[in-house]
Amino acid sequence: MMTIEKIVTIINSALNLKINPSDLKKDEPLKNIGIDSLDFYNILLELEGVTGKKVSDDDSERLKSIEDLVKFFS
Repeated sequence: MMTIEKIVTIINSALNLKINPSDLKKDEPLKNIGIDSLDFYNILLELEGVTGKKVSDDDSERLKSIEDLVKFFS
């Protein structure tokens, strides 16, 4: 099961960031933490690799927050 901590760890690794999970609200929009569309694509690729779950274009449009990522990839 994916958790906020696991998602943030993957984001930090994929983007070479140092986001602290405890500093985020679970419904924090990804754009508010500096994740642009290219970063988002890279994060999705990493999460697909880790979980084996593929993200359709329709699904990717609905993934706007850390919480959305946790729910989708769990």
